[in-house]
Amino acid sequence: MAKVLVTGATGCIGSNLVRMLAEKGDKINTLNLPGSWHPFLEGIDAKHSFGDIRDREAVMSAMSGCEQVYQVAGVVSYHRRDRDDVYSTHVDGVRNVLDVARDFGVERVVVTASTAGIGITRDPNVPLTEESEFDFSFYGLVPYMHSKNMTIEMVRFMNKQRTDVVCVSPTTAYGAGDTSMHIGKLVKRIKQGRARFIPRGGNSFVDVEDIARGHILAMEKGKGGENYILASGCMTYRELYNGIAKALGVRLKTSDALSWFFSKDIVLGLAKSGLGFLEGFFARRDKRLTLPSFALEFSSKFRYFDSSKARNVLGWAPKVGFEDSIRRAIRFYEGQGLI
Repeated sequence: MAKVLVTGATGCIGSNLVRMLAEKGDKINTLNLPGSWHPFLEGIDAKHSFGDIRDREAVMSAMSGCEQVYQVAGVVSYHRRDRDDVYSTHVDGVRNVLDVARDFGVERVVVTASTAGIGITRDPNVPLTEESEFDFSFYGLVPYMHSKNMTIEMVRFMNKQRTDVVCVSPTTAYGAGDTSMHIGKLVKRIKQGRARFIPRGGNSFVDVEDIARGHILAMEKGKGGENYILASGCMTYRELYNGIAKALGVRLKTSDALSWFFSKDIVLGLAKSGLGFLEGFFARRDKRLTLPSFALEFSSKFRYFDSSKARNVLGWAPKVGFEDSIRRAIRFYEGQGLI
């Protein structure tokens, strides 16, 4: 039994991790943004504090007496208006947590990064690994991806500064606990028959409980300074949409003609340019578009990743397949009145 701090415990990954650590018998502190909460934290014996990982005093207070730290807190956004928040959280905030952990003599820190920080597959037949070279054309263009790459690099640097820190990079998470509706928005659109076309690309997937297990294994078995991809498998977006529709028990109402139309590079280019203009216009008014311009672009690409390193080094083996994962997600969304 260890005394641990989990930052970002009111998020999908953090809340599932807290539940798993509680079952393990650990004594838990959490640090969460003011006003945030998650139903999975109900009934769990934990000391909850509220503050920002960018606030050193808040981090020090929450981390006091802890032997291990799970730095999960982050900002998931591809919107231009969130650029400063994304960088300051994933760079300044993470550095703050690692600095305090070093000063407090914490045994080990596990940092949640993302496969977004590794990049986008050029060849769908060759998934990316932890050693793949990040495409720095994303610098400035996609702050979320670049900031997560900086998180991964910071873990390597801080480990050399005598902070025992390990990084995990989950791909897109499915399963119960997504109160922010990152995947829930797509599930809701399919349920309501509003998903009119299917992007031509594909993505890797992993259940959130398998992500939580990966964090715990990284704490127990990970090598300092290393990054571990957590991905259960890969699927095209057509397979994804069909899988969600099947789990919902509805007929997919997409148009093959629209799907073909939006698969053309010239159409995607024009649509991206138009969305980019509108996104800039809305950002100057502190508003967001529903679909960021870059989200349209990467939905046409293949974001496939290889988790062999986590499987071989950590002994991580995903236990939840996609069908079970999406069913768990749907039950959660329905139970919370989200869809």
